Amino acid sequence: MLNNIFQGRIRTTLLFGMLVIIALSTSIGAMLYYNQLKDNLDDQTHVMLQAVVEKQAYFIENWFWQKMTLISTISSSQQLKTGDEELIKEYLKDIIYKNIDIQDMGVADLQGNVQVATSYHHGINIKDRQYFKQALEGKKGISHLIYNRFSYTPVIVFAAPVYKEHQVSGVFFASISIDNITKIMQNLNLGRHTESYIVDSQRRMVSNSLHEDKNTIGTMSRNNFRLKIDSTGVKNALMGISGVGKYINYRGVEVYGAYKPMNVTNMAVVIEQDVKAFMEPREKQALLSTISIAGFIILLFMPVLMLMSRRFAEPLEKLNAAAQDIRDGDLGVTVNIKGNKEVSQLASSFNEMSLQIKRINEQLNESINTLEEQKEEIESQNEELLASEEELQETNKQLDQIATTDYLTKVFNRRYLFEYISSQIQLACKRNMPFSLILFDIDYFKRINDQYGHHVGDQVLIGLTEVIFENSGQDALLARFGGEEFVLVVPSSKLEYAKNLAERLRLKIANHIFKTDGGDIKLTVSFGVTSFSGEYCNINGMDLDRLITQVDDLLYRAKKEGRNRVVAELPNYQ
Repeated sequence: MLNNIFQGRIRTTLLFGMLVIIALSTSIGAMLYYNQLKDNLDDQTHVMLQAVVEKQAYFIENWFWQKMTLISTISSSQQLKTGDEELIKEYLKDIIYKNIDIQDMGVADLQGNVQVATSYHHGINIKDRQYFKQALEGKKGISHLIYNRFSYTPVIVFAAPVYKEHQVSGVFFASISIDNITKIMQNLNLGRHTESYIVDSQRRMVSNSLHEDKNTIGTMSRNNFRLKIDSTGVKNALMGISGVGKYINYRGVEVYGAYKPMNVTNMAVVIEQDVKAFMEPREKQALLSTISIAGFIILLFMPVLMLMSRRFAEPLEKLNAAAQDIRDGDLGVTVNIKGNKEVSQLASSFNEMSLQIKRINEQLNESINTLEEQKEEIESQNEELLASEEELQETNKQLDQIATTDYLTKVFNRRYLFEYISSQIQLACKRNMPFSLILFDIDYFKRINDQYGHHVGDQVLIGLTEVIFENSGQDALLARFGGEEFVLVVPSSKLEYAKNLAERLRLKIANHIFKTDGGDIKLTVSFGVTSFSGEYCNINGMDLDRLITQVDDLLYRAKKEGRNRVVAELPNYQ
């Protein structure tokens, strides 16, 4: 068959040879294009998984932080310090009623004996538990995942020390269900071929696997609780490494994985996508696209190849004179060549050449005009992209503000407050720049809520922040600490200045009339004031939590001494 092609007509031979060259070139280009598509899919998947795992880690860490904040608040409550078991038990039951994910709460003495519990922990000893030991040392503790032998569900135990007269007098603990973590993970998932879960430091799965039976979603099985995961992603995450990659997961399936350790607790978030299930339809689509493009290119070149075959078949000696005429600009020249079929066809093609050159020239001019129009369109699209980018930047700026601002009073929230105080401690230690903390809350605020309603109480809180803003100076930072408690951080100030500022604010508030929907309201505020400087940096026990505890104790003294007063004192780390 090849011999017939090469020994046949010149045009056929030329056309076949050019088709082979174009087909080979197109095939090579198509293979490269297909491989590039696959690489792009890998990169896009990695970026997508990395973004999702960052978002999941943020929500889960925030959940842990909220629970630890709640536990800390309860452990420092006055009810736990009374020692009245019945009062403590009723207080804890009321909290459990308002927080459905808390299964049990209790208080243990210094020997680990549970003195008060809301359910089944009463009477047991927990002195061998790691979270109990951490709390005895004055630290907040979070357990590994524990399978509750009473409720037959997996829980995480949060613990915090109970102080009495500045000494640890016991340990408060709470068993919290992880069902909410599982719901968060499932709500942030990417689809049925994607699985995300949390592992603790023992490499055990904390949240439900999506491969569990539908009837068990929300309640982890014993199999999941006992499952230890040895995949590359889990190992890296538990070593403190964030990243993405392709590896074999705990089900023996090759997956794209993204993993991230969590700062709040010794756990990690992992999200995995089945490579085969994800890539098969996309690879088929990419292959079909590649084949279609290759076929289109070959079809696109067919007329050109046919034209070239006609041109090259003309005998060179017959074409020389006509070619010179064309060279001289006579585009309308024609030739009359008689001969065999190939020669006649070549003559006819040559005669058409001059007319076609003119048409090509016109088409070229039209193409240039089209390209100019396309250029303008591309420039317009670029302007739209720039506008979209500016809008995205503005949206990100608004999200940052929401993450650091209290939703009601629009002052900074507790999270941003702790970050800011930490930065002030670093400045004090590096450059000996002192700063002061003023912790204050409204006296008898509960009466306002009870008498006028929470809507009026909210108006009072907003009005209070406005008074503080107007009278505290531009450098001071105001943040909502929780409820009706606020913190004013005064940079580059010593205790005497902060004390005088607090006294001015106290008088200003006491003489201020708050306009609300419930009428005019007058109130008083109690203040605790302390100051921090570089001389405290080398003292054992100096940290952010201790500084907050000190100023909270001063506010408590102001309340105890009659309210509507300022109690100021330098930190005491003895």
